[in-house]
Amino acid sequence: MANKNIVRFGDICREVKLSSKCPIADGYERYVGLEHLDSGSLNIKRWGIIEDDNPSFTRVFKKGHILLGKRRPYLRKAAIADFDGICSGDIIVLTGKDCVSNEFLARLIHTDNFWSWAVQPSSGSLSPRTKFSALTSLSLSVPELNKQITSNNILKKLDL
Repeated sequence: MANKNIVRFGDICREVKLSSKCPIADGYERYVGLEHLDSGSLNIKRWGIIEDDNPSFTRVFKKGHILLGKRRPYLRKAAIADFDGICSGDIIVLTGKDCVSNEFLARLIHTDNFWSWAVQPSSGSLSPRTKFSALTSLSLSVPELNKQITSNNILKKLDL
């Protein structure tokens, strides 16, 4: 496979660590908790309204970021944000580096290989959690950026 590179997860993405002490004043309206992420879905279909619920969350995400549930990784919760907001501390916010599109990265995350890796190092008996640092050494096969974009466009048309 000459058009694919074997890379480590930590080489193609980074954890975003933005926060907001006053989300409403900073212009955020919506928040996402683990309960809003559906297992196996790339889309966020539900969210809460900050003004109504006053969550204690401070972690910020932006449109295009990937929200990865670190609590109970066996539930396979990860989605691409299509709006700006704040999220639970039990969610890792990720963004792709220049070599990978966020959409392709999200699809990589939704593979059996990724979730198996994420579950292995998770710690805690009743509510195991994984860490970004534990995910960084996972080896993945990643095509060139133009092939990622082509693949994403085809999968969108197929509604996958």
